Amino acid sequence: MSERGLAVAFLNKLKRLIPVSKKTASRVARKYAAAQMGRLQHGWITQPALIDSDIRAGLTALRARSREEAQNNGYYKGFLRDLQENVVGAQGFQLISRPMDSDTLVDVEAKNSIERHWKIWIRKESRPELSGMGFNKFSKLVIRSAAQDGEVFIWERKGERVNPYRYALRVMEPSSIDVNVNTEGTAGTVSGINIAAGNVVRMGIEYDANRFPVAYHVLASERDIEFFISTTTGRKYIRVPSNEIIHLFLNDGVWQTRGVPWVHPALLRFNRLDKYEEAELISARGGASKMGFITDADDGSGYTGDEDEDDADEEELLEEFVPGMIGRLKQGQVFTSFDPDHPNAIYPDFVKTNLRGIAAALGESYNQLAQDLEGVSFGSLRQGALSERAVWMGLQNWLIEEMFDRIFTTWLESGLQAEAITNRNGQPLPFEKIEKILEHEWQPRRWEWIDPLKDTSGDRIQQQDLTMSRSERIRKRGRQPIEVFQEIASEREIMDDLGIESAQVDAKLGSSSADDRLTLLESAVDDLTETQDA
Repeated sequence: MSERGLAVAFLNKLKRLIPVSKKTASRVARKYAAAQMGRLQHGWITQPALIDSDIRAGLTALRARSREEAQNNGYYKGFLRDLQENVVGAQGFQLISRPMDSDTLVDVEAKNSIERHWKIWIRKESRPELSGMGFNKFSKLVIRSAAQDGEVFIWERKGERVNPYRYALRVMEPSSIDVNVNTEGTAGTVSGINIAAGNVVRMGIEYDANRFPVAYHVLASERDIEFFISTTTGRKYIRVPSNEIIHLFLNDGVWQTRGVPWVHPALLRFNRLDKYEEAELISARGGASKMGFITDADDGSGYTGDEDEDDADEEELLEEFVPGMIGRLKQGQVFTSFDPDHPNAIYPDFVKTNLRGIAAALGESYNQLAQDLEGVSFGSLRQGALSERAVWMGLQNWLIEEMFDRIFTTWLESGLQAEAITNRNGQPLPFEKIEKILEHEWQPRRWEWIDPLKDTSGDRIQQQDLTMSRSERIRKRGRQPIEVFQEIASEREIMDDLGIESAQVDAKLGSSSADDRLTLLESAVDDLTETQDA
């Protein structure tokens, strides 16, 4: 008998020897149902494992399968496109610099200088290390890679003279931080690199005794000189301090070292859906291709075709059907009809059920993922869109906290030290004031109203109740308040130059009817034109 069998027999015998009251037995039976052991729970794990052990065993396979699905699965590719366009968008993350001249006043000159130089730095012409990629495309690549591969490594190249600000970024291949580089909790020497006492290397990342990352062991390229060779993998690596690497991933558990593809709960469903769809198409094609057969009469008097000495004595058996085919069966052969009825009735339900599970795993609504708007009410569509936008906004805040704030801070420090950030007069901003000029905000992508009339009315009521400011209303549309106010001021100046009374137009624009506003403005312009013509 196995050790497990002996243990079960011992426990059963122990239960018989120790009496248990009905009250106690009833109380035990009422404990967590999901923790009970029985025939129906066979194979369900009962001991929790640290998340790193699961990641170490499955990350390479998960990443490979995620990339394969991203290349070939239309639903997954559509999700990645939605992710890029909703989290980053066409305009990307807009920097709003807020350098303070005093406790309450913004230093407008410093603000304009910082924002002007930031726009110069993020242009694709300033990004030779990203093959001419602009910062907006770089941001889209980051969020796509984070979802597809589970993590992103960005190497900050500080002090390099690739641009006047001496700060550059390089996106790294995640597999260059090898998951097979581990010291298994032992401190010592790993092929020429001395690891401090108490430090360990887990999946290519070196941690100190307090579990803070101190270095990344990166696969070395041919141009790298200082490297060591891992005795485990036999590959060359270089040790990069952690303050030079931005490691982005979403945490799924405590003490998680590496990120996993966001699609991992849905990969099996994607694979099953692909295979089922392929099987249905093959079966349907077979049913559509079947035509007919010519058979010989029982007495052998049927037509057998013209004899040809060059023909082989043995005819090839029919094993494949093509559209429009009329085949001949040999005498004695019998054809048994196979009439597949595919795609069958359960096909739409099977696809919809799987796509709903996939949408739930990815945080996107089923209607958007499947591009299925059949039978959708406005209310359900609105609820799905609002839930999606909450997910997108959460990812935007994650990128700001984990990446954009760090990139801007390091860029500003490097640019000030290099005296590359100057005002209109060419004078560099002083590095000594970095604490005051470091203040900033980000304006991420925002969305159009789902129901413009109701949403606009709700915002107006909140503004009248002083629970929302004009600036907040503008930011909800994805624009910067200062730009909108400047645009309004410019419009008023143009109207004054043309002789249109801006105060009267503003008063008329207070009408609740959008059509009335447009009509009044058009009539004012027409009156001005007629006056000038006269």
